[in-house]
Amino acid sequence: MTAKPRRTLAESMSARDNHLNLIRAIAAVAVLVSHAWPIALGMGSVEPVERVVGYTLGQLAVLIFFAISGFLITASYDRSRSPKKYVIARFLRLIPGLFISVVLIAIIMGPLVSSLPPAIYFSNAGVYEFIVKNAILISPQYRLPGVFQTNPMQDVEGSIWTLAYEAMCYGVILAFGLLGGFKNIRILRMITVAMMAFLVVLNIQDYSISPRIDIFVEFALPFSFGMAFYAWKNEIILSPFWACIILAIAFFCHDTKIYPVFVALALSYTTILLAYTASTCLLAYNRLGDYSYGIYIYAFPVQGLMVHMSKGAMSPAENIATALPITIFLAVVSWHFVEKPALQVAKRF
Repeated sequence: MTAKPRRTLAESMSARDNHLNLIRAIAAVAVLVSHAWPIALGMGSVEPVERVVGYTLGQLAVLIFFAISGFLITASYDRSRSPKKYVIARFLRLIPGLFISVVLIAIIMGPLVSSLPPAIYFSNAGVYEFIVKNAILISPQYRLPGVFQTNPMQDVEGSIWTLAYEAMCYGVILAFGLLGGFKNIRILRMITVAMMAFLVVLNIQDYSISPRIDIFVEFALPFSFGMAFYAWKNEIILSPFWACIILAIAFFCHDTKIYPVFVALALSYTTILLAYTASTCLLAYNRLGDYSYGIYIYAFPVQGLMVHMSKGAMSPAENIATALPITIFLAVVSWHFVEKPALQVAKRF
């Protein structure tokens, strides 16, 4: 009997269908679950996952987001190799949905729950700074005047700050493209190796460059792994065995400097493996839509609203149970009426 040939990532990608949308939706829900502790109990509360692995469930989910982005965005630029199309597509994927969400939060939810009278609320410059700063991903503003003042956590936004780093990673891909990094696979591989090596070194160092750069380095690492999976798609073998090996190495490296690197690698590889593991019933999710972004941008303010309506007396479990259905509803509306139409516009360029 001949041995069954090993499955490469490229062979798996040829089917053109995968579970990436579903994985991103699950990761977005994981962020919601993770935020239930600080939102319901206040900053400093420790969620169960963090006690075990040293990362919150939300942090792990965000690393998964960046790994998927590195893989998909690299593939997207390589297919089109058009800087104009790339920039327009990335802009229309992030900004319209985000802009509508912050406007709704600031103009509709804000005055309804603010401790300030509507006239005073709308005359406060902070309302409009909230919309502009958050919509353009520069210097995010987390609070609105008089909103959630009696909540354990008074922040209205607490997730969208990562989108600025996502955009920065998009900028890295654009720069590589403009410099000829996608002219052939050898150049792409050389750039990817250099980027990964640089980020690994920075991740295991004790010194800090600056808070923003430190965070970018942390997020760019799984992004670079995603890039590598695409660059070596013809050689990478997708196997549960190797996923277990990498996860085991990460486990045994706990409390060492290399731990963050193997956590990012384990999450990245396992995510791609699960994305291309055949499951016909789960593929049906792709017919519904891509609700992950909507879940991500609406979850935090909805969770805060649930705490506000409960007068601050709410457990994390209660917060999850009440906020999740509303968040999913808003995500569905956002996808079908804002995000998907925006992506249709992007295809015209």
